[in-house]
Amino acid sequence: MMMPAGWRGRLRIRWTRRTHTDHFPISFISIMKGSFFGVLCCVALLCVSNALAATLLVGTTRTYKTPRDAIGAMKAGDTMIIDNGTYKTTFGIGVNITNFTIKSASGNPYKCILDGQGGVGSGFPLTKGKGIIHTMAPGTIQGIGFINGGGGDRVSDGEAGLYAESFKALSQLNVVNCSFDNNENGIFVPGASGNGANVKIS
Repeated sequence: MMMPAGWRGRLRIRWTRRTHTDHFPISFISIMKGSFFGVLCCVALLCVSNALAATLLVGTTRTYKTPRDAIGAMKAGDTMIIDNGTYKTTFGIGVNITNFTIKSASGNPYKCILDGQGGVGSGFPLTKGKGIIHTMAPGTIQGIGFINGGGGDRVSDGEAGLYAESFKALSQLNVVNCSFDNNENGIFVPGASGNGANVKIS
């Protein structure tokens, strides 16, 4: 290296080690770090959500003896699993219990049954006079059998095995592998504007 004539200073050469980040502009590295942090936040939120969701077990030997007992402890995102048997009970699912799952342990709707006992006309009022299950929130009901949901009075007044209303704008109710026998209506959704529900049957 040529230096100017008369220069008597000390020449210092400093070697630096290249890193894998030397090939990327600072803005790109910042984006990568930000994206990674975002992914970590999403994973953390998912873990917290899963940790907060509860599973409620229903059966003669379980914490909750009937689905009606369990529904009082159920919150949004929770799952209720019901042992085989015939449960002569009705219950309602409130607007705040969204994204719920209610399913049989066996997956067989002919072994896990909710019996409405004929409804109002037979002296056994359904939930709000409407259904064995009356839901005002979206979620999933799977592998459940519904029998004797209304019809005891031989009047067509909207009684049903499953009555769904008032969450049309939120999401849908998934009814999976369920059976309906001897009900006034299997599934009833009121037709009034804004008062209905989206129901998917599979």
